Amino acid sequence: MLEFLWDCKANILIGLFSFFSSFDFVKLLVVVPIYVFVQRVHNQTQQRSLKSISDEIIKINDFVIEFVIKINKFQIGETVDEKTLNELLILKAKINSHLNYLTENILAFPYGGPLNYACFFLFRRYVSKRSKIKSESLDVIYQETILDDTILSLEKKFVNKNNELIVKTNKLQDRDVLFNKSHTQIYNIKKKQRLAVLDQESIDKIVNIGAELISHLENNSRKVF
Repeated sequence: MLEFLWDCKANILIGLFSFFSSFDFVKLLVVVPIYVFVQRVHNQTQQRSLKSISDEIIKINDFVIEFVIKINKFQIGETVDEKTLNELLILKAKINSHLNYLTENILAFPYGGPLNYACFFLFRRYVSKRSKIKSESLDVIYQETILDDTILSLEKKFVNKNNELIVKTNKLQDRDVLFNKSHTQIYNIKKKQRLAVLDQESIDKIVNIGAELISHLENNSRKVF
């Protein structure tokens, strides 16, 4: 019995010695530290990119709220003073510029772990596209909520040549309102000839979509591969 146990121990020791002295183990000793280093560098890159995206979303939210607070101080047809008009135009330009920066940062975000990103770097495609597709989808929803059919769009004007706040018409296609929910609401707002305001529900929607986008990217940055 004792002889059998000694033989087992000897075989185990021989097996361990063979493994540790094998070429595969040497490769493992080389590959693991390299992968850990690459993983750390990749994670730092992701965190910097994530911070840039988060900062852009915070700035955009603040600019939108500031714009709406300023413009809602005026009534339809009321003349907007030159100082306030310039401030509104600057805010509008900032919102559009930062929305462009946001999209650029999202497109450049290094998704997944280092192996997944290496695949993208070499072959211009990810092993899985789901995370990237969801990020871009949330970005589109976020931008549409702010710009679609609103006077924050660069295509929309909120004052006429006399710097008077533009009076709404009853035509459904002339949608110069801040945030739309339905054609009926648009028609009612214009029929009453009053300025559409950004309500708390709209602000919450913008903030929540931005937070969902950041959370999605945070979860994606924790992946090992």
